[in-house]
Amino acid sequence: MRTEGDLPNYFNPPKPNGLTSKGSGECTRVDNTAACDGERMFELYTWYYQTPGWWNNFKIGNFTPQQFLALIILAEANYDPELTSVLMEAVAHNLWGTGYDDLGQLHHTPYCQSSTCAEGIFNFLGAYVQSAWERYNGLIAGNVGESVDRYQDITGSGITLDSIADKVIFNTPSAWKTYNSNDPVHWGSAGDPDLPRTPLNVRQGSGECEIYYQGAGETVWTWRQANTWSQKGYWCGY
Repeated sequence: MRTEGDLPNYFNPPKPNGLTSKGSGECTRVDNTAACDGERMFELYTWYYQTPGWWNNFKIGNFTPQQFLALIILAEANYDPELTSVLMEAVAHNLWGTGYDDLGQLHHTPYCQSSTCAEGIFNFLGAYVQSAWERYNGLIAGNVGESVDRYQDITGSGITLDSIADKVIFNTPSAWKTYNSNDPVHWGSAGDPDLPRTPLNVRQGSGECEIYYQGAGETVWTWRQANTWSQKGYWCGY
C-alpha cells in the first residue's frame, strides 16, 4: 500500500494551472480543512494515473482528470445507478454554477474556468469531497476485486467513467449549469444505509426539513436547505 511520500517522480501527467494549495498535512476526514486542496487531489490523481487498474484499463497513463472525477462520483454513490445520477447533477452544479442568495449576494462561484475543467475538478474535490483521499486505499490497497465487480455491474445500466465525464464536464445539460437555491448541491452520509430510498422527484419531509433525495446510504440536499439548517442551528437529516 502506498503512503504519502511514496509518489514516483516519473511519468507524471500534465499539471493544470490554478490549483489551490493549503499546505502540508494529512488529507483525510479528520484534517481535510488543513490540507485537502487542489494540489493534493492532483497528487492523488497522479497515483491513479501511474497505477495500473480497472479505472485505466490496466495501462499506466490511460486516465484523464475527468475520468478521475467520475471515479470519485461512483465511489461516493456506492456504485448505485440512481444515486450516481443524482450526484452527477450535484457535482455539475458545483463545478459550473454561479449562486446568489435571496438578497442577490454572490455565495458560490463556479470551479470550472476552462472547457475541460481540469483545475476545477481538483480544486472542487479538495474542497468538498472529504473522503476522496481515503478512496485510494479502498480501491488500490485491498478492494480492487470488489470495486471492479461493482463497476462491471453498474455498466449494465449504461453508466461508465466516460459517460459520467461526458455529462458532467463535456456535454453538461444547461439545467445542470446553474446554482439556484433549490438545486441539489450537497450530500452526505444518511447514517443508516438501510433507510428507505426516496423516489426521484418525490421529496421527503416538508418545509425547511424537506430533503432532496435519499438512497444507498446518502442524503442529498439543496443550498437553501443547507442554509436554513445552518441558520436554525440543527440538522434535518433523516
